[in-house]
Amino acid sequence: MPSSIGLYLPKEWTDDPERLKAAHVPDEVGFATKPQIARAMIARAVAAQIPFTFVAANAGMWGRDEQETLRKLKEWNQPIHRVRGRIEKIFGTGKRSYGLRRMRWRGFATASLQVRITAAAYNLKRTMNILAAQA
Repeated sequence: MPSSIGLYLPKEWTDDPERLKAAHVPDEVGFATKPQIARAMIARAVAAQIPFTFVAANAGMWGRDEQETLRKLKEWNQPIHRVRGRIEKIFGTGKRSYGLRRMRWRGFATASLQVRITAAAYNLKRTMNILAAQA
């Protein structure tokens, strides 16, 4: 689901104040390339802490500074991938080693209890491993 959109105005529009006024374009809106608009949209999403996993754009959006845009996208996505990797590891361990591949009981309350007990077991085992490594 899109979280932001940006309107590209050609240079001819932004150079014509009468045209901008007739179209009710706000005074603070000026010319920006499509990559600049995309970077501003992503920066707003990051500042608002809106979680996202990818950015979609058409081929014309990249313009001349494609490498800069790709570098910035990688910079924004890196923290997301780090956190996601840690979370996926925990869930994978739960499914692989602690029987969370399938719930043992029906109903939210009992399934929730199973997940909590499994998390407690995971944390106890992890704590024991950490303490053993320090000794």
